[in-house]
Amino acid sequence: MKLIFAKHVEDPDYGGHYEYGWSIKEKPIGNSEDVVVTIGHDRVIDGFCAIFTRIPSTNSSIILLSKVRRGSLNAMTKGIMGILYDKDYDIPKKSLAYTLLDVINKESIKKGKAYYDSVKNDPDFYNVENEMNVVSYRLLESDRTEDAAAVLRLGIEAFPNAFNLYDSYGEVLRKLGKNEESIKNYKKSIELNPENENGKRILKEMGVDL
Repeated sequence: MKLIFAKHVEDPDYGGHYEYGWSIKEKPIGNSEDVVVTIGHDRVIDGFCAIFTRIPSTNSSIILLSKVRRGSLNAMTKGIMGILYDKDYDIPKKSLAYTLLDVINKESIKKGKAYYDSVKNDPDFYNVENEMNVVSYRLLESDRTEDAAAVLRLGIEAFPNAFNLYDSYGEVLRKLGKNEESIKNYKKSIELNPENENGKRILKEMGVDL
């Protein structure tokens, strides 16, 4: 048990340590500057995500399960910790990308774009490039290639320096038979990230000499 809950491998990008199957990390308490040591684990698969956070100093645990692949569980955990310690906290914001997908699925891409424009500056929503990319692939996997392209255009407009969105847009354009536009976007992706080996491989397949 001592080995399981001892710090073994430091991860500067993650901001904590890995143990044997767990992570040790100082997490913020609500909106305060206070932090507390936690032991936890999270996991994400298609259609589900979960996060388990234990606070050894108070014998408290927070367990959150979601049927959405990218739920705002970290923000919710931070808020619940604020409640536990009687600190100020924020209600988690809504995902602009996933609510956009709901509108597209229930109505149309046209209604989805109108909805996106109406809430993109709303402080109750957050937008991240990864979720826009995930939404585009969900549409692509459902044979709604044009809709996927439209979502990626919105994503690129919001995140003009996100190389992965250009890479994905290049893939979608290629499926639509728009090879010249596809090549242009793959090149832009590589320009933003020279380490994008996938983009280089696809361009080579398309006969482009880099």
